[in-house]
Amino acid sequence: MSPVDFCVRNHYVPEHYLKRWAAGTPKVWTYRLLVPHANVRSWKQHSIETIAKREHLYTRLRDGRDSDEMERWFSIDFESPANVVIEKILVGRAVSPTEWRRLARFVALQDVRTPARMTEIVNRAAEYLPSMLEEVLEGAVKDLAMMPENRPALRIGEDSESVSIPISMRTEFKPGARTGKLILETIAGRAYWLYAIEMLLTKTVKCLEEHRWTVVRPPDGMKWLTSDNPVVKLNYYGDETFDLGGGWGRDGSEIFLPLSPDCLLYTHVGRKPAFRRGEKLPNNIAVKIQCLIIKNAHRYIFSEDMDPDMCMLRPSVVDREIVRSEQKSWAEFHISQTTAELDLYAKGLKTKKTGEVAG
Repeated sequence: MSPVDFCVRNHYVPEHYLKRWAAGTPKVWTYRLLVPHANVRSWKQHSIETIAKREHLYTRLRDGRDSDEMERWFSIDFESPANVVIEKILVGRAVSPTEWRRLARFVALQDVRTPARMTEIVNRAAEYLPSMLEEVLEGAVKDLAMMPENRPALRIGEDSESVSIPISMRTEFKPGARTGKLILETIAGRAYWLYAIEMLLTKTVKCLEEHRWTVVRPPDGMKWLTSDNPVVKLNYYGDETFDLGGGWGRDGSEIFLPLSPDCLLYTHVGRKPAFRRGEKLPNNIAVKIQCLIIKNAHRYIFSEDMDPDMCMLRPSVVDREIVRSEQKSWAEFHISQTTAELDLYAKGLKTKKTGEVAG
């Protein structure tokens, strides 16, 4: 592959998706939720080509080289099949069971690919990494005799659906000892997030595919918004109490994703959807859904038109230092993540699990 073909610019909200809010223009109205000072206009039209993207967001190391396999996988296996189905829905054509599953897979992708979800997964890594490394360690001890030192990536499991996670492996033996230590080390960063995405989109996604989905429309005079974190996963407990921590297979969770200003994909996990396909929602329900879309946004809200009331629904945060810090972090993102992985493979710097091995 030539450098020209390499997908460096990764859109975490696809351009094809955002075009539906552009009203036939190359720009979409964007509301910034974080601004450096109060004089910045919260609403501004941004080019679809330049918004909701980061360089090397999905780049991973393969044999010491950058690979854009994740971006290409997203496009071929998830985005392209779903785009065909969404266009059918927008013109009112019937959708087959297979096509509903393609939509569910697109929901899964759009849920896990955003910077907001990266932050969530990385921050929760401490809950999962110890047990995961323990599982890898048990298998690695058995196969140690066949494993080279400092192998840069360890395949987990033996079936064809196995996925890789960056792991440094090394052994330690004391002189004359018949047993030693096998040490595995990993880090929670971009590579771990991409590993988690791969696991979710090859295994966990199956539960989403089995849900009963529908498409609903807003009442007259209203248009659905969307955001840079557009998949909403609602847990509603009654008495107006709720959270946005719902799960793909969690009974009672409600999951929805705006498909266009006029269509919203919806499922109620474990239940039959309360709305008919194509139904226009009552105003009170539609307003609640719209507010949840707004609340779930991370840094941007996208709209077909500027909404002057947004500043009351969700005021922009004014903080110059946070803006500068985020800009610096993103500017250094690829280099810092790649360096951390290379250091891991060379030295092993972070989370450790050890086990005894025969010499």
